[in-house]
Amino acid sequence: MPLLVRQQGGRSVLGIRPLLWKNEWPVAGENFKEGTERALAATAEEELIAVPQFTGAPEQLWRIDQLIDGTYRIMPKVVPNSKKKLALVSAGDSTPTLAEFDMDSDNSKWNFKDH
Repeated sequence: MPLLVRQQGGRSVLGIRPLLWKNEWPVAGENFKEGTERALAATAEEELIAVPQFTGAPEQLWRIDQLIDGTYRIMPKVVPNSKKKLALVSAGDSTPTLAEFDMDSDNSKWNFKDH
């Protein structure tokens, strides 16, 4: 499922919602009712973990940038105890982790697809 930014109480937060397509434009679907308390978070070890509940902590907030080639870069707002600007990347084309963004690597870029 895609991670989508939505407004909550006047601020943007990351939520897990289905991505639907309407007139060839992405539209956020409804929130899932089951199993949505979990959130993805960056750790001080520069890794990812799934936490049991979204609290709005800075390490649970994500920025999604559309790149010139139409793909997306996904970055945590902060990585605890780190000044590095890390992005969500796929290690070995399957396992998500954090690393420095590489514009020349498909492992650093993400696509949202309608399934």
